[in-house]
Amino acid sequence: MVTPCFQLEAELAELRQHADNFASVRQELKLAHDSVARLEQDIRQRDIDIEGLAHRIVAREDEVEDARAEITALKREHAHATDEYRRVIADLTTRADGTQAELGTAVRDKDDADATVNSLRERVVTLDAELEKLTKQVRDLQTASANREVQIAQMEKQREKDREDLQGLNIALDSKQQELELVSLTYPPCFART
Repeated sequence: MVTPCFQLEAELAELRQHADNFASVRQELKLAHDSVARLEQDIRQRDIDIEGLAHRIVAREDEVEDARAEITALKREHAHATDEYRRVIADLTTRADGTQAELGTAVRDKDDADATVNSLRERVVTLDAELEKLTKQVRDLQTASANREVQIAQMEKQREKDREDLQGLNIALDSKQQELELVSLTYPPCFART
C-alpha cells in the first residue's frame, strides 16, 4: 500500500512535469509567434518588391509604346524620304547638273533612317524580352507570396491548437494545485522538516 507522503511526492513530481511541459509549450508558442511575425514581414517586403516590379513593367510598357510610336513616325519619315527620293530622281533626270550631290544626300538620309529603324527594332526586341522577364519575376513573387500565406495559415492553425493544449494544461495544473493544497491541509506532517 502506497503511503500518502509517497503519493504526494508522486503527484508533486507529476505537477512538476506538467509545469515543465507548460513552459515548453509556451516557448514553442513564442517561437511560432516569432515565425509568424517574420513571415508577415517577408510578405510585406514581397508586396513592396512586386509593386516595384509592377512600376518597372509599366515604365517598360511606356518605353515600348514610345519606341513603337517612334518606329511609326520613322516609317512615315522613311516613306516620305523615299517619295522625296523618287521625285528627286525624276527631277534629276531632267537636270543633269548637281545630280550626284543630291542623290548622295538622299541615299545618306535613307541609310540613316534605315539604321534608326533597325536600331529601334532591336530596342523593341530587347524591351519585349525584358518585359517578359519582369512578368515572370512578378508571377514567381506572387507564387512565393501565396506559399507564404499558406504557411502562415498553417502556423495559425497550429498556434490555435497549441493554445487549446495550453488551456487544457492550465486546467490540469489548477486542478493538481487544488489537490495539492487539499492534501497539504489533510497531511501537514509529511512536509515538516525534521
